[in-house]
Amino acid sequence: MRRMKRGTKRYGSQRRGSAKRSRVSSKISKLRHEGKPPDQSVAMALSMERAGRLTPGGGYIRAKRKKGAGTRSSSGSRRS
Repeated sequence: MRRMKRGTKRYGSQRRGSAKRSRVSSKISKLRHEGKPPDQSVAMALSMERAGRLTPGGGYIRAKRKKGAGTRSSSGSRRS
Protein backbone atom coordinates (compact mmCIF):
# COMPACT_ATOMS: atom_id res chain seq x y z
CA MET A 1 0.00 0.00 0.00
CA ARG A 2 1.34 3.42 -0.98
CA ARG A 3 1.79 5.99 1.71
CA MET A 4 0.15 9.34 1.14
CA LYS A 5 1.58 12.69 2.06
CA ARG A 6 0.59 14.03 5.42
CA GLY A 7 -2.55 16.17 5.29
CA THR A 8 -4.05 14.67 2.14
CA LYS A 9 -7.25 12.76 2.66
CA ARG A 10 -9.05 10.87 -0.05
CA TYR A 11 -12.79 10.68 -0.41
CA GLY A 12 -13.67 8.31 -3.20
CA SER A 13 -11.31 9.11 -6.05
CA GLN A 14 -10.90 12.80 -5.23
CA ARG A 15 -8.71 14.61 -2.80
CA ARG A 16 -10.33 16.91 -0.30
CA GLY A 17 -9.89 20.26 -2.10
CA SER A 18 -10.72 19.16 -5.62
CA ALA A 19 -14.48 19.75 -5.24
CA LYS A 20 -13.78 23.37 -4.32
CA ARG A 21 -11.42 23.77 -7.29
CA SER A 22 -14.04 22.28 -9.58
CA ARG A 23 -16.76 24.70 -8.39
CA VAL A 24 -14.48 27.71 -8.71
CA SER A 25 -13.17 26.60 -12.09
CA SER A 26 -16.69 26.11 -13.44
CA LYS A 27 -17.76 29.53 -12.21
CA ILE A 28 -14.68 31.19 -13.75
CA SER A 29 -15.55 29.58 -17.09
CA LYS A 30 -19.13 30.85 -16.87
CA LEU A 31 -18.03 34.37 -15.99
CA ARG A 32 -15.49 34.42 -18.84
CA HIS A 33 -18.20 33.25 -21.22
CA GLU A 34 -20.35 36.18 -20.03
CA GLY A 35 -17.56 38.54 -21.09
CA LYS A 36 -15.91 39.36 -17.74
CA PRO A 37 -12.14 40.01 -17.75
CA PRO A 38 -9.97 37.10 -16.49
CA ASP A 39 -8.77 38.79 -13.28
CA GLN A 40 -12.25 39.95 -12.36
CA SER A 41 -13.83 36.55 -12.99
CA VAL A 42 -11.25 34.82 -10.77
CA ALA A 43 -11.81 37.35 -7.97
CA MET A 44 -15.58 37.03 -8.24
CA ALA A 45 -15.52 33.22 -8.22
CA LEU A 46 -13.21 33.06 -5.19
CA SER A 47 -15.36 35.59 -3.35
CA MET A 48 -18.50 33.56 -4.07
CA GLU A 49 -16.78 30.38 -2.87
CA ARG A 50 -15.61 32.07 0.34
CA ALA A 51 -19.18 33.22 1.02
CA GLY A 52 -20.42 29.65 0.47
CA ARG A 53 -22.63 30.60 -2.47
CA LEU A 54 -21.36 28.25 -5.22
CA THR A 55 -23.16 25.07 -6.24
CA PRO A 56 -21.27 21.99 -7.48
CA GLY A 57 -21.84 22.97 -11.13
CA GLY A 58 -20.55 26.50 -10.62
CA GLY A 59 -23.98 28.05 -10.17
CA TYR A 60 -24.71 30.85 -7.73
CA ILE A 61 -27.06 30.75 -4.75
CA ARG A 62 -28.49 34.22 -4.14
CA ALA A 63 -28.72 35.57 -0.61
CA LYS A 64 -32.24 35.82 0.72
CA ARG A 65 -33.60 39.29 1.45
CA LYS A 66 -34.47 40.27 4.97
CA LYS A 67 -38.13 41.07 5.41
CA GLY A 68 -38.88 44.77 5.57
CA ALA A 69 -35.43 45.87 4.48
CA GLY A 70 -35.56 48.40 1.67
CA THR A 71 -39.18 47.89 0.73
CA ARG A 72 -41.62 50.73 0.18
CA SER A 73 -45.28 50.81 0.96
CA SER A 74 -47.68 50.05 -1.85
CA SER A 75 -49.34 53.47 -1.58
CA GLY A 76 -46.71 55.04 -3.88
CA SER A 77 -45.20 58.39 -2.94
CA ARG A 78 -44.85 59.80 0.56
CA ARG A 79 -46.31 63.22 -0.26
CA SER A 80 -49.41 64.26 1.58
